[in-house]
Parts: sequence; C-alpha cells; structure tokens
Amino acid sequence: VPLLMAVGAEMVLESQEGTRTVPVRNFYHGYKKTEIRSDEWVKLIKIPINKYSFINFEKVTKRKEVDISAVNSAIALEIKDGVIKNANVAYGGVGATTLMMPKTSDYLTGKALTEEAFLNAADIAYTEAIPIDDVRGSAEYRKAMLKNLMIKHFISSENHSNEVVL
Repeated sequence: VPLLMAVGAEMVLESQEGTRTVPVRNFYHGYKKTEIRSDEWVKLIKIPINKYSFINFEKVTKRKEVDISAVNSAIALEIKDGVIKNANVAYGGVGATTLMMPKTSDYLTGKALTEEAFLNAADIAYTEAIPIDDVRGSAEYRKAMLKNLMIKHFISSENHSNEVVL
C-alpha cells in the first residue's frame, strides 16, 4: 500500500450503478475500514509510474521471507537536473493505516538529491508520525525505523540513479 500511495495510484470501484475512482491515499479509513461499499468491487488499480524518476520500496521484518513487515516505506520522486521537483513519501506499519508523510514530502520537494536533504527528511519523518506499539515492534523501534528507511531510500537512489527501483 505505501508504494501505491507514493505513486498516486487510484482504485476504480465498480457496482451495478456504475464506477467511481478513489485515490489509494483516500481508500483506507482505519483498521479493516475502507472506502469500498458492500455493493462494490475493485475493477482495477491505475498505477501512474511513468511520471517518476525514482521509485523505491523498503521494508523491515524479523525474517527475510514471508513475513509481515514491522515498518515499510515507499518513496516516489520526480527529479530534474539533480533537484527533486516532487516527492511523495508513505510509511506502513506505523499506524492503523498506511500514512502519507506530507511534511516529509514537502520538505524534499525543491531540494537537491543529497545526503543532507535525506538526513533532514529523516528527522522530519521521525517527528511526523506517532507509531503504534504491537507484537511486531515497539513504538520506539518504529520511530527509529522511520529515520532508517529514509536513509535507505537515499542510499538506493545513489545506487540506482536514473532507474525506477521497485
């Protein structure tokens, strides 16, 4: 879900009465609560990846395979001449639903694609979310992961310049 939110994906919901489109960012209202009505089904998901220069997804789990992540994060960046023209950052596993990070995203927009920008964005992400506490990880652990995953996004951007990384 963080990846779909970061790239601005949309859900096309269909019923006998017709179709409607809902941004994935607005689809989830709470734990097991969504925008879909009882008479609707998901017809398709529109994923507009062509507008981004860099897309990355990171997750932290206790095991390497077949494990629900404690925290995960996605970032989608439009980059031109080394400057981030648009940034979208989302985190999963920190709240009842996946969180868009508007303050973190706004901070990165207009900044040069540098380590300093991502370190500052990591500090903003750390203060922007109030993580949950459950069996997958403590709130304190999740707060630390907010910062760590932002730094991993930067490292990945350095290793994969001019590629879409999924």
